[in-house]
Order: sequence, then structure tokens, then C-alpha cells
Amino acid sequence: MTASEYVPDRVYGPLPVPARRGGFGSPPGFERFLETKAISAVLDATHPFAHRISARTAQICRDRNLPYTRVLRPPWVRQAGDAWTEVCDEAAADIGQDARVFLTTGRATLEAFRDLTPSHLFVRQIQLCPLPEGFEEVH
Repeated sequence: MTASEYVPDRVYGPLPVPARRGGFGSPPGFERFLETKAISAVLDATHPFAHRISARTAQICRDRNLPYTRVLRPPWVRQAGDAWTEVCDEAAADIGQDARVFLTTGRATLEAFRDLTPSHLFVRQIQLCPLPEGFEEVH
């Protein structure tokens, strides 16, 4: 692994083993990684909503006869006192302008929330990346 492939300690804390961040670019890219690193088993702890990535990984492991295990996290379950609002897409979210919002949709859909910039946004990001113009006050 190159230095840029290691997960930085300042983001996740020190890990006892090398960790890869980011994707492989394509199924052949993942296969090259398996080959060049002489990987002999795969433990897939990908985000639960990343169905395509996990399906691709499982298929490649089957094709290569590599042991494959997927870690499945339990889904969040409504609890007494929760105030969940489910919408079909980001544009349907009705959030007040003075709200304090913990946004967990990821950076890829941040533009859908541009109208919320007067609110106080806390954006969950897996990797520290520069935010788009106009989101300077987002944390």
C-alpha cells in the first residue's frame, strides 16, 4: 500500500493493521488489488447500503475461490421519543431554516441541501474533503 492508501490516524484514530480507504475504480481494479497484495480472504464491512459493492466483491471472491464474509450491522430501529421523518428523496425533506441538522447522506448529495445553509449543518463525511463553495460554515 502507498502512504495515500492508509487511513489517516487523525481521522479514525490509530488502527492496529493497515487499512485501505477509497475504492478500487472498477472490478478489475479490485481484482488487481487482490492479486498484487496476495489477499487470501475478504472480510467485507462495507456500508450496509452499498449493495452493489458487496455483491461485486462476493462474486469476485466466488470466482477466485477466496473465503468471503460480510459483516452486517443491524438497522436502526425506531425508539420511543424518536422523531423520524421518511422522504422519498432529499428534495422532499422539509427542514426549517433555523434547524440544527446532522446530515448523514454523504458528500455526494450535499448540493440537494444548499437551501439549508442558513441552518447549522453537521455533515458526516467518511473522508475529510473540501466542501463545495457556499458551504464554508458547515461542520
